[in-house]
Amino acid sequence: MTTLRAPGPRRGLALIEALVALTVTAVGVVSVLGVQVVLRQNADLAKQRSEAVRLAQEEIETWRSYAIVDGPVPAGAVSYDNLQTGISRGVAGSNATFTVRRRVTTLTEPVYKTLAVTVNWADRNGVAQSVQLNTTLAGVAPELGATVVVPADGQPTTRAGGRANGIPKDAKRLSSTQSGFRPPQPGVTGSAQVWLFDHSTGLITLCSTTALDTDALTLSNITNCQTGRFQLLSGFLRFTRPEATPGGPPRAPTAADAENPLDPPPVLAPALGVQVLRTLPAAAVIDCFARARGTYLSYFCAVPVPSLVSEAPRWSGRAVVTGNPALTDDPLVADPNRLRVCRYTRFNDDRTVASGSIKNEEHPLDYDAVGGPLANQNFLLILAGDGSTPFACPGDDPATPLNTTTRQHPLGL
Repeated sequence: MTTLRAPGPRRGLALIEALVALTVTAVGVVSVLGVQVVLRQNADLAKQRSEAVRLAQEEIETWRSYAIVDGPVPAGAVSYDNLQTGISRGVAGSNATFTVRRRVTTLTEPVYKTLAVTVNWADRNGVAQSVQLNTTLAGVAPELGATVVVPADGQPTTRAGGRANGIPKDAKRLSSTQSGFRPPQPGVTGSAQVWLFDHSTGLITLCSTTALDTDALTLSNITNCQTGRFQLLSGFLRFTRPEATPGGPPRAPTAADAENPLDPPPVLAPALGVQVLRTLPAAAVIDCFARARGTYLSYFCAVPVPSLVSEAPRWSGRAVVTGNPALTDDPLVADPNRLRVCRYTRFNDDRTVASGSIKNEEHPLDYDAVGGPLANQNFLLILAGDGSTPFACPGDDPATPLNTTTRQHPLGL
């Protein structure tokens, strides 16, 4: 009888299982390493993109902060006119080298520039990368800041810097209750007039100073203050002389010309100025200070109001443009060598403040019982005509969000 022997242990099976397990582990490790590499590359690229966006934003903000439209550029300032297409700079980042480029397109009707900032770099794999940001910059002097038009709802509701509305933004804060402002006085190098503004009321006290400009004002160099009280009236004179064709005869100005009046002042501009013909509390003529800047004149008037605290500090009257013999307020004059004065106002008529249909802030023909500072009381000067046809003050374009209505303004009462 034959007996079967139980089979012995099978050799080599454990080695095969170990090799399989090792292979699976190796594949898993390689996969994890691959994921880690991808994650690191993505994080690296994300960091580079973030840095590129920051550089593009810095470039845009640099040009958006221009201090002058054209003309001589103060040291350290940025000029709108200098914004051109080109390579701005190269920047060595933390893990890449970036090149910042500008592409600028200039438009003239209306005047503005489109700015596209592109930042290029190569990532760690040598692949070209880029980001681009775009913006638009209007060719308007920064200090005007949309002040050539009258806001439809009157003065702002907030008090900038805790000061009464209408105090010039350039006025220097001298204390918690007062700011100082040296109105433009060309050629005056000795003792000059300076205005002290009360932050709560906006009332002005006239004083003297030896400071050469507003920035140099201190309480210690302001002396000889008067006892009277004054209210501020300020604004701008803009100019437009559009041509039918470049170098050709003049044409009648349109709403677009009133919205973006960028012509320089005429030759006789230094003689231009503004006076206040006050009627109440008593008849008086107040000369204002004026300063020419590029494409406009700014003016500042200190209008006397009753000095007694028991009396309301109010005045009534009219502001008129003066000083240029070429001015005319005759609507029939068509002489291209003469200038017509238009005022920016909400309505193309002469409605009164007393009727309640217009406010002093909206630049009426006549101010009535003005009880606080008035800013942005702006004028537009146009040619009287083309030699045969008189030009009228341009009206508003209802298709645009800005109300640029203008109304012919007389040269006296």
